[in-house]
Amino acid sequence: MTGQTRLFFVHNYSSYVLFMIIADETDELARAKWEGYKAGADTEALAWLTEQSGKDTQSGADTNVRQMADPTSAVNINMGTLVGSYANVAKMMDDIATVPGTEGILLTFDDFLSGIENFGQHIQPLMNSRADIFNTLPPATREVA
Repeated sequence: MTGQTRLFFVHNYSSYVLFMIIADETDELARAKWEGYKAGADTEALAWLTEQSGKDTQSGADTNVRQMADPTSAVNINMGTLVGSYANVAKMMDDIATVPGTEGILLTFDDFLSGIENFGQHIQPLMNSRADIFNTLPPATREVA
């Protein structure tokens, strides 16, 4: 093509991944919280969720509604869940940060107010992938989340 410029576009797609964090001082304490949530699940509500998802006869087994209703971990709609000590959750998040195509991590917590506080005070400072924040900013201006 003489005299013409061909334009080629490269598309780079990335994702934000969603995780629930259930963390505590030790793995055992965090695991006890998680087991307590599962033991206290509203089985009637979960059965209703499963029943409702079964009414969809058009979509496949891999659809969102079927995943959310899967009894394996329906107590938190089968969301990816990081359960462990503050140090181990920090390591898990560092691992997630290395997955190609992961642009960021969206977080929710079992108890949002204390969870966000614990994340900022106990988890994020241990994350290698966030070390730049703690090495370049004075304490009063550090980003917590």
